[in-house]
Amino acid sequence: VANFEDKRLVKVVSLDEACRNQQVKQGHFTDIHSMPQYALTLTITALRMAKRSYCLAPEKRKVAPVTRMLTGSISPECPASILRQTPSATLLLDQDSASGVI
Repeated sequence: VANFEDKRLVKVVSLDEACRNQQVKQGHFTDIHSMPQYALTLTITALRMAKRSYCLAPEKRKVAPVTRMLTGSISPECPASILRQTPSATLLLDQDSASGVI
């Protein structure tokens, strides 16, 4: 759903089953039936308008996304990759999440 040229600042997105299950597993919802199917999200355009941005990616489970973000192509398939072209963005990692690139 990422679009680096989106004219909107906020949009409605459909949450896939993996995303919904993650929210349940993390304890934000009691079960999949109480988890919404849609959510509001800020667009990449809106996020890039910030004077300063901080992206936190702690934990071992973030190794693959962090590695892809830092070493893959800059594209909507990996929305966080646009941070590499965003001067006001700061990426904060711990040793676990950075282990794929250090």
